[in-house]
Amino acid sequence: MDKIVQLIQGNPHFVAVNYKFIISLGHGCQPGIHLKKNALKQASLPLDWLSNRESALISLFETHFDKFLDKDYLVAREHRAPFHEKIVNTFYNLTFFHDFSVGGLATELPAVQEKYARRIKRLYSILASEGPVLFIRTKLDEQNAQQLTRILTTQFPKLLYTLLVINRETEELSEWDIPNTIKINTSFAEDTYAMNPTYDPLWQTIFSCFSYELEDSP
Repeated sequence: MDKIVQLIQGNPHFVAVNYKFIISLGHGCQPGIHLKKNALKQASLPLDWLSNRESALISLFETHFDKFLDKDYLVAREHRAPFHEKIVNTFYNLTFFHDFSVGGLATELPAVQEKYARRIKRLYSILASEGPVLFIRTKLDEQNAQQLTRILTTQFPKLLYTLLVINRETEELSEWDIPNTIKINTSFAEDTYAMNPTYDPLWQTIFSCFSYELEDSP
């Protein structure tokens, strides 16, 4: 794990600050799961428990989550009986795995919309602050990382933040020089095995590279 520490703290964009907020940006549930396991989860935010592709992440911020739970773009794609149904947002190409029971899209949508409206409002309240904020994202390519940086610095010019990108050992191997961004390559669980305890030490090491003075979320 010493290599992980060196990759993070030795990165020229590493900043020794006490982060007040930690935000998972997906692409799946792993960042949120391990924030919770390590007692670093402050509150539920919109991207904690769903799957979003790189292009979806950019579109969400560009549109301020405008069509996030728009019923015109929600389609039931797969029964995950007996508990949940996979719901796809076809506008953003993102997937809700845990929010709807089987056959429950129509009746449960208003409550889910209300729940996520609170989470989105909470997210934007954090982003409107000066931070510092630590964003964590698995699976992000360099082009979209650059685009995300442009969006964050344009929409939230006062925000002090670091974006930590965790990619697989075989993906995006080139060095990045993107402001406020640290990218590491390592092995982590497949999405369907996100709670695999084999990778608990990895996430503990990642979190230990940063310092925190966590505040209650708005």
